[in-house]
Amino acid sequence: MPEGDPPRSRRLRLVAVPNPSAGSVQIWLDLVGPTSVRAVVVDAEGRMVRRLEDVDVPAGRVAILWDGRDDRGHAMPCGSYWVRVRTEEGERALRLTLIR
Repeated sequence: MPEGDPPRSRRLRLVAVPNPSAGSVQIWLDLVGPTSVRAVVVDAEGRMVRRLEDVDVPAGRVAILWDGRDDRGHAMPCGSYWVRVRTEEGERALRLTLIR
């Protein structure tokens, strides 16, 4: 393990259910301790589609919902998107696929 990396048990873990999704998808985070969470959805070219969360949360399992829409409420077309989550435990990205 490279020097400076947190132990595996402290790394941020993400899971998306269902993925692929025909509509809403829940993104689950397993957090070791209380932290601030910032989560955004970006398209395949890295443009922000939707800001999901920017809050402080307790330790444990946290669910974030994306309804497949952008910040203006428009349904996004089929394709690949990325949810990017940043916490004090680290930063992770997870690929999401929308099907209609």
